[in-house]
Amino acid sequence: MTLTKREEKELQILKSAEKLFSARGYENTKMDDIAVDISVSKGLVYFYFNSKENLYMALTYRCMLKMNDLFYSIFYKKQSNSGFESVVELVEAYVGFLNENPFYLELLLNYTRLVRSTSQQTNQLTETMKTSIYFRKIKDIHNIPITIFQEEIIRGQQDGSIKNKNSPSLLYMSMWSLIIGFSQLRSAAKLNNRMTMYKLDLEEWKNYVIHIIKNTFLND
Repeated sequence: MTLTKREEKELQILKSAEKLFSARGYENTKMDDIAVDISVSKGLVYFYFNSKENLYMALTYRCMLKMNDLFYSIFYKKQSNSGFESVVELVEAYVGFLNENPFYLELLLNYTRLVRSTSQQTNQLTETMKTSIYFRKIKDIHNIPITIFQEEIIRGQQDGSIKNKNSPSLLYMSMWSLIIGFSQLRSAAKLNNRMTMYKLDLEEWKNYVIHIIKNTFLND
């Protein structure tokens, strides 16, 4: 699909912001830095994304679209397989997606914190974020992964390939916590010789986490 000039420029800004936010951190990156990185005026960056908060929300939205597209492709491709097989492929794709895109993990967790803070006294949502079109778009799609996983868990329980009869919500959250915990610690680990600070081989650790998740679904 051919992009319009506006879409090309937006994508250029998003890619630069992703690179700089990831390398320097959100707080340490200015809109001027993004403008300099892609050789445009700061005014042009603000024309497309009227604030740094809006740009950050746009990156989060882009991340969620990529993740949802990945899950949708597996969901429809695996309908002829058992629910368990589909869930396992979704799990492996989820782990791979977060491991290959550590900045996306940061985006997803920050969004979760922001949403949770709205129901607490420590509301972290700024007025700019609340009015961001991307924040509203994210709210429309942020439950898609949960829906896909739960539908496949239910299908697995119905076809007998998933033996665990606990609620799909409980199974999803247990799986999610293992994946997020592993991905966070992996991102923070020193990757010299593919070892963590606890002298664990990262590939072996990843495989064991997936093994635990598989056993959770297979055991009643």
